[in-house]
Parts: sequence; C-alpha cells; structure tokens
Amino acid sequence: MKKIIFSVVAMLFALTACNQGAQPVAESAAPAEASTLTGRIAYVNIDSLVSGYNLAIDLQAAFEQKAQKLDSDLSSKSRSLERGIADYEEKITKGLVTRSQAAELEEKLTKQQNDFIAQRDQAMQQLSEEEAVMQNQIFYGISDYIKEYNKTAGYDMILTTSITGPILDANAELDITAEILKGINDKYAAEKNN
Repeated sequence: MKKIIFSVVAMLFALTACNQGAQPVAESAAPAEASTLTGRIAYVNIDSLVSGYNLAIDLQAAFEQKAQKLDSDLSSKSRSLERGIADYEEKITKGLVTRSQAAELEEKLTKQQNDFIAQRDQAMQQLSEEEAVMQNQIFYGISDYIKEYNKTAGYDMILTTSITGPILDANAELDITAEILKGINDKYAAEKNN
C-alpha cells in the first residue's frame, strides 16, 4: 500500500513538473547574459519525504484502520451470507421446505447477495476515493512547502527522485530532502496543534 502511495505521489510530482515545463519559450532579442538564472539546482527523494512525512504517516494509519474496519464488516456479512446459503442447501437436500418456500428462500438469498455485492463495491469505491484524496493531501503538503521553502532558498530548479527515479547519481550536497522533511513535519505539527 505504501509503495502505491509513493508511486502515485512521485507521478503527481512528475506530471506537475511536465505541465510547468510545457510552456512555450518566447524568442528574446536580449543577450544570454541578461538572464538572472544562476543554475542552482537541488533535489529531494520523494520516497524518503513520504515515508517520513508525519501527515502521510497519520493519514495512512487512519486509512488502514478504516480499511480494516470495512474489511471486517464485509467479512462478517459474507460469513452470514454463506451460512444462509448452506442452510438453504441443507433444507433443500433434506426436503424440509416446499417449492414455494424454497423459491422464497432463494429470492431472499439472491437479494442478500446482491445487497452484499453492492455494499462491497461501494466500500471499495469509497476507499479508492479516500486514498486519492489522501495522496493529494500528501502531494500538496509537500509541493506547497517546497514552493514556500524555495522563496528564501532561491533554487532555480528543485527536482524529485525516488529509489528507481530518473536521478541515478548526484552530488549529495544537492540533496535537500532532510531540510524539506524537517520543514514539512514542523509545519504539520504546528497546523495539527491549532
């Protein structure tokens, strides 16, 4: 589950970077030395940020707790349905019910099964939506903080990487993951206390 969250957050960062980089470049008559870019680049390891981000940890724990409760409820209803089917089959096999009673029981079990399937599907959809919201909260928490951080840090570009990401090797001095992780956790702690 955590690998899925890491992957999705990394993809969201990549998509955002691609969308921002897709803006057309205007031709300029000014010489190249007029540029204010310094070439300052840094990077963060998104896997480390997400795994150490207290907001992500809290959201993941709450999500897993909710998923376990839903799974427990569905398992209980599934066992009840299975018992009903077994009881129905036993009554039919032993000839303890008339055809009309058997038809009523079968209709009741079919409705119960359809209700169970609908409830299961609704629970899965709800969990999927909540997971997407959770991933967005994590992404925007990190992204917003990095933008805020960079106002004073002054990097021209902050890249993201993961264990299997596009940056295979880089100077460790360019890695600002620890600074960003401390900052997002401090910001989250302050927001949590308010």
